[in-house]
Amino acid sequence: MDHVDTILSVVGLIVGLVALAFALPPFFQMMGGGPNVRVSFDESNEQGARFLLCRIHNLPIRNRALRWMRVSRTPTEIFAIVDVREHGTKRILASAFRAELTDLKSHTHGLVLLNRPPLPVIFTVVQHNDEGAFTFNHAPSERERKPLAPGEYFATIKIASGEATVDEVNYSFTIGPNYLDEPKN
Repeated sequence: MDHVDTILSVVGLIVGLVALAFALPPFFQMMGGGPNVRVSFDESNEQGARFLLCRIHNLPIRNRALRWMRVSRTPTEIFAIVDVREHGTKRILASAFRAELTDLKSHTHGLVLLNRPPLPVIFTVVQHNDEGAFTFNHAPSERERKPLAPGEYFATIKIASGEATVDEVNYSFTIGPNYLDEPKN
């Protein structure tokens, strides 16, 4: 009888270790692989115009142990709204403008996109060309191009990602007579 108990104990231990081996990867994916959204700003000069771009990154996994266990960053849906105000007066020039996002990985455009590491999703906050400076509303029922005179402004970017997580980022910029001047941040 003791011999059977020993065999059952060893079998139980092996089954428990196998179950643990199957349970750990989803646990680590859940704990360390959730979306990690960061916002940054950049300028680009293309086709005779200068663009102030907002980049939304879903950062890749940096932890060596998690990468070794093949934990990957969970993709998340991104939605962005832009408010542009004058510095000083805080007069709203563009309120709740919907951003047209571009996925650099798949080259798709839309108001809501799936953001996967390592490449960011981007959108244009301000475009300045020979016609002047503009910000854009891409809402389906309200497509609008709003002109911006030379002056100092700040943009409030609200990023909704995943399960109703909203990040708000403020960014100051100056529009000069010819192009966007260097940002103040």
